[in-house]
Amino acid sequence: MRDRIDQKQQQLQNQGIPEEFSQIVKTQAVEVFGVGRVIIATWEAYLEITQKTIQELGVNLKIIANKGSVMLLPEGINKASGLKALCEFINLSPDKIVGVGDGENDCDFLQQCGYSVAVANALPEVKKMVNLVTKNSRGSGVKELIDQILNSDY
Repeated sequence: MRDRIDQKQQQLQNQGIPEEFSQIVKTQAVEVFGVGRVIIATWEAYLEITQKTIQELGVNLKIIANKGSVMLLPEGINKASGLKALCEFINLSPDKIVGVGDGENDCDFLQQCGYSVAVANALPEVKKMVNLVTKNSRGSGVKELIDQILNSDY
């Protein structure tokens, strides 16, 4: 397993940042607060100009909202596709996964998990779709969930 992980990490390191990302960043029409291998992040206030810039450049990027921020990802890349790839990689069914989320970008991912959880500070739409909502927010909510799992008879 360790060899497979090392091999995958090497493959990722050999890939550059997609050309579409460079084009978006170069326009300087959008205040970018993060650029990664498969993501550009900016603020929700830049949504309209981001949509316009993507359209003008003709790049194949999808916009995903996330609690006041906007993420630009290549079409088909999101947390759900990441979960699917991970499950295939480690030969584990998604129904064996406990997923935790709080924002719009978590919805597709949480639908694929066998058990879905929203932390207390999650958006109402996320809370409506999960199996459990924690009493605590953020990391404290995740700790609450882990404690529940460790202290249960599952």
